[in-house]
Amino acid sequence: MSLKIGNNGVLRCNTVRYNWKQARNMIADGSGGNISTSWTFNNASFNNIRGYKSYRCYIVNAGGTMSQKLPKLYANRKYYLSLRVYNGDATANGAVRILNANQDNLGQIYLGKNYSQWTLVSKIIEITSDVDNATVNAIAYGTAINVCRFIMVDLTDTFGQGNEPTKD
Repeated sequence: MSLKIGNNGVLRCNTVRYNWKQARNMIADGSGGNISTSWTFNNASFNNIRGYKSYRCYIVNAGGTMSQKLPKLYANRKYYLSLRVYNGDATANGAVRILNANQDNLGQIYLGKNYSQWTLVSKIIEITSDVDNATVNAIAYGTAINVCRFIMVDLTDTFGQGNEPTKD
């Protein structure tokens, strides 16, 4: 599956079957193009240094988090979550998690290896019940991690029940 995000926040999927199907990124300012008021920072910040392919990035310091409220998530749907990560330190680790209002982890991408260059990490997360007040949350457990290009797409809404792409 090839997903590309445009400057207007619209994602395009180019596959033979779906021929540039479009979906909207559920994460506001996921690309780090602007300093966003959508993100809440705790020992984390917008990093004005250019990151992956000149996109601005966020830095999450050790023990820090950054989070953002998501639109309602629906039961029996699959969501594609991806981002670019760079840390350059073997002791750095963290995670990007989808949390409900009780802070229960609904799915995560573990960031537990030495990403010495900007690396795409992704996961398909299946939600089993409707979730209001969900958040996407990035956390650093070890040393600081740099993150950018957050993308979250409702695959079921875009491709239809049972037709969702299965490859991360």
